[in-house]
Amino acid sequence: MASNFYRCLWLIEQLSPNKAKTFRELDKAWQNSWLNEYKEPLSRSSFNYHKETIARDFLLDIACEKGTHRYYFSNPQLLNQHPILAHLIHNSALANLLQMYQGLEDRIILEPTYSDERWLSLIAEAMQNNRRIEFVYRSFHSGGQLSQRKASPYGLRLFMKRWYLIADTGQESPYIYALDRIKDLYLSSETFKMPEDFSLNEYFRHCYGIIRSEENTPEELLLKVYGSQVLYLRSLPLHSSQEEIETHESYSIFRYWLAPSYDLILALLSLGNTSEVINRGDIFYWLKHDLKHMLNRYEKQAESID
Repeated sequence: MASNFYRCLWLIEQLSPNKAKTFRELDKAWQNSWLNEYKEPLSRSSFNYHKETIARDFLLDIACEKGTHRYYFSNPQLLNQHPILAHLIHNSALANLLQMYQGLEDRIILEPTYSDERWLSLIAEAMQNNRRIEFVYRSFHSGGQLSQRKASPYGLRLFMKRWYLIADTGQESPYIYALDRIKDLYLSSETFKMPEDFSLNEYFRHCYGIIRSEENTPEELLLKVYGSQVLYLRSLPLHSSQEEIETHESYSIFRYWLAPSYDLILALLSLGNTSEVINRGDIFYWLKHDLKHMLNRYEKQAESID
């Protein structure tokens, strides 16, 4: 029998976003779910139990629309405040898809993560119990050398198919470790006190990616985007601060509030000739510097071929 947790995820996925359904429609979906091994009908008592569990644990209220008798979330905006829940719902929906349509494995391609995910549960345990961790780390900045580390885990973040640990090492600001470079991690007997004013979302609020430096302060970024690339940025914003401030027939201008970083420069370069930074700031000059060096390399290569 499927665990109550996964049943709740299934029900949340069925009703979000904006997927109002009658009990009969939910029952039909449940009988086709991979969680329902014996294809049992959805009972009213089971539905009500999971409805109450979702309200208690996730603060999401399921209401019934008069007349249509369709169930829906009366406060769907809370889903945006639960990024982990959204990730779990996505994985649950994907598992349901693959189970329902077995035989399509070679026709569905997923992006793999390259982090060592075996450390996730151990780090989460350390975070939950405020335990310090010890591990061996391979730093690319030191040429790949291994060194023993001890840290207080503040949080975890997934970016570009890699998991990262944000941890306090006694320095002025938290240090960031890639999980795929961690070796032999274990819990320390030492404990730590999590700062009450620390928020991981606030810590990365003005960052694109995983790199954050106190030296690089956030600044306004005006990005002029051409052609169909405008539609791509509208459907998948570059950053949560994205705002379309000008719209024209052949281009749009987007405004962001971001700190300069290597990750951000790579993202801007990935847009190719469909965009340009139009305001002068650290991001503009950093991007210009990298583009100039790239162009010089290609020009030298062309000269050697000629």
